[in-house]
Amino acid sequence: VHVPERSPDGRALLARADLVIGGGGTMNREAALLGTPAYTAFTGVLAAVDGELIRRGLLFDLRDEATEPVFARRDRPAGSPVPEARRAVVMAAIHTALTPR
Repeated sequence: VHVPERSPDGRALLARADLVIGGGGTMNREAALLGTPAYTAFTGVLAAVDGELIRRGLLFDLRDEATEPVFARRDRPAGSPVPEARRAVVMAAIHTALTPR
């Protein structure tokens, strides 16, 4: 775990991320608009802006069983395979986010 001495630039982090999985809200929307694959695990009623981002293919709803997360890294050519361990971590995070408490 790395704890930075000062706050990182959130927009720069979102823009460089391979993908973003969030519980809904501003971070998901910003990531989607920056071109980073963004997935929402929000379990409530989606806001109209989220619905529009989903309709435009900029945000993906993980409650939809047809949604398949993109695992291409930014520093590799599009569609390059991602190590299976990395995929397993992301899939575990998705499962945890969608499991009722």
